[in-house]
Amino acid sequence: MAFPQWRPGMILTSDRMNARNLYTVIQASDQVLTSETETYCDIEYELEANAVYEYTMLISYSAVRSGSGGAALGWKWDVPTGARVERFTSSYVQNPDSGVSSGALIIQRRPATTTLVQAGGSDTSSPPSNYHSAYDRGVVLTYTTPGMLRLQVSKFSSGSNPILRGGNQTRLLIRRIK
Repeated sequence: MAFPQWRPGMILTSDRMNARNLYTVIQASDQVLTSETETYCDIEYELEANAVYEYTMLISYSAVRSGSGGAALGWKWDVPTGARVERFTSSYVQNPDSGVSSGALIIQRRPATTTLVQAGGSDTSSPPSNYHSAYDRGVVLTYTTPGMLRLQVSKFSSGSNPILRGGNQTRLLIRRIK
């Protein structure tokens, strides 16, 4: 359904009334990532065909720092055939000599739809206990094929297992805008 244009005499339907509502999808519980192969998490949303969605993805995670500013967590989007995500990301890469409250490097990019984005950690012990944030914002454009928008996560490098934090800490805010 296209974004509703209200005209005199139109019949209001629940679909028209709900078309632009903001929806929240949460990661229900912590997910320990043990593989460098991408896996699905609880973040998924049903997309309609021929639509445009605006979204903000807030990722909360814990990870052991790996090497010299190396990444520990990776994420990317899985979309229906022909759909694309135009996104901006911001993620943390900890300087190995700094503490969690010290300044650190931030990666800000505009990656392609299915590009794996990396985020670093700060812990030196396993399991990691410091909480970090990464952000992914943009629009999702669908064409003739509806389907699911799904977040895929993975351990980015060998070593300790990062934790995708749940319980309303990792969440997707999404709404249809066209």
